[in-house]
Amino acid sequence: MLPAPIAPRRRNGTFSGPILEVDRKSTRRTAFPSAAGVVLALLVVVAGCGRGTPTDRASSATPPQARADFAGVSPTPGSEPPTPAVAPKPTFMDFRSVPRPNTTAFVDDPRIDVARRLLQSNQFPEAEMVLRTILAKHPDRARARFYLALAIHKQKRYAQARSGFERAIEAGQGFPEIDHAFHFYGWCLYYLGELPAAQAAFEEHVRRVPTEGDSYFGLGLIAIEDDRVQEAITDFKTAIDLQKDNPGRKADVAKCHARLGDVYLRLDRVEEAGDEYLAAVTLYPNHYEAWAKRARVLSRLGREQEAKSALREQEAAMRRVGRLPEGESLPPAESSPDAPPEPSSDPLSDPSAPPTEGADGDGGGGAASMEQP
Repeated sequence: MLPAPIAPRRRNGTFSGPILEVDRKSTRRTAFPSAAGVVLALLVVVAGCGRGTPTDRASSATPPQARADFAGVSPTPGSEPPTPAVAPKPTFMDFRSVPRPNTTAFVDDPRIDVARRLLQSNQFPEAEMVLRTILAKHPDRARARFYLALAIHKQKRYAQARSGFERAIEAGQGFPEIDHAFHFYGWCLYYLGELPAAQAAFEEHVRRVPTEGDSYFGLGLIAIEDDRVQEAITDFKTAIDLQKDNPGRKADVAKCHARLGDVYLRLDRVEEAGDEYLAAVTLYPNHYEAWAKRARVLSRLGREQEAKSALREQEAAMRRVGRLPEGESLPPAESSPDAPPEPSSDPLSDPSAPPTEGADGDGGGGAASMEQP
């Protein structure tokens, strides 16, 4: 379960989230074609979802001498060391001031290609080690910082990844994946329950890469949480339209249809919901949650034989993805809970391409393939 959504705060037309402020009037979401969409489509395969834990703060078990030195004060014998100074969180007042790719200088490192290959093969801890080695001597290399945050993000340590994406963004370096940093930053915030801030990050991503459907999917999820159902319908339909002609995005399109079905069901548009669940499982037969929901809709419509058939399809899909052992069956009327959604953009096979996340229920394996992380 996600934490309760954080109510947006507005001051004179300005959006204020927990860590950022963005002029909401200037972040219009459009869906005009752009070559930049190709970049993000190459970055989405290896995704996971879950809760992160902040691991880069000073430990409470830090020795007194170290704590005192951190605060810039030498301890006095017999006295308690002072509390370390806490650095303020960065605040992005205007996302538009962040440079676009290749518009400002940045320092690259050939070891980033090694880390990218490790990410592409799902070796996330190994990639993290390579990137930390780079940053230990060159902490100002924002591209390495971005990929480190991505490696941490793939390990579901979202709070720590969030800090890394913030540092990469605020560095002001136009490395090739900078536009897509907002995509993954948005998903970190989403998983941490900071929905208004996540919305602002997703909106900045679609402003920069208007053809990337997965950020529209994220915006639709946030709209559902805020009970903005008409906006959710628009966002999911936009996400479908932007990805439906890409054979590598079938699972992403399927999850959009499934979530659109959820919205229709909330509006008691039962037959339309059933149609969307059918579209989802037609595109991605392993989407077992959509099979379960379709079964419930069919039962509600009095089509019991079709409902039983859908439940059998749900069991078969769960076995295919390893969620139900062979020989076992689901109890009557049982359906699996929804898996948390995952992003779909990733920067691996193309140096200028950023990563994505995954389809509902498949643990991230169904999103825009790696040709995307």
